[in-house]
Amino acid sequence: MIQFMAFSNHFILIGFMGVGKTSVSKVLASQLSLPVHDTDALIIGQHGNISDLIASKGEAFFREIECTVFSELIQRPPAVISTGGGIVTHGPSRQLLEALPNVIWLQASLDVIEARIKNDVNNVRPLADAGIRDRYLSRQRFYEACASFTVHVDALSVEEVAEKIINRYG
Repeated sequence: MIQFMAFSNHFILIGFMGVGKTSVSKVLASQLSLPVHDTDALIIGQHGNISDLIASKGEAFFREIECTVFSELIQRPPAVISTGGGIVTHGPSRQLLEALPNVIWLQASLDVIEARIKNDVNNVRPLADAGIRDRYLSRQRFYEACASFTVHVDALSVEEVAEKIINRYG
């Protein structure tokens, strides 16, 4: 177990769906002895299925909830926070991210993302539809603007991604 006394900030993982934010956040949190929070899991716990929420109330309503959950998380003691892939599309959420020092963009190619989504039978991704390519391309500039560090994850294991983050901030 790695102990880092110098860390006083959250580690925020951002990136498109299917890049491994949830998996990496668990390994990273374990190695840093920090709690882990997943914004999507918290939203599901509070509001139910995200697909149903978006279908009934719209994506804009979902983004407001996501921003509220994220804002509450960053007020808590340091943790590893895995965000939803679209958090960067909401201006207020993006402003929060841009103000934080340890925002890590897990970047993957669209081909890798599509293969991962296709093979992931455990997660329903409401926005993994015919517009995925346009959504992916439109978000890249937001991820870049928010990130303090980028890890290209295409050829890396979850453990290797976590190691790169620890090496950067350790």
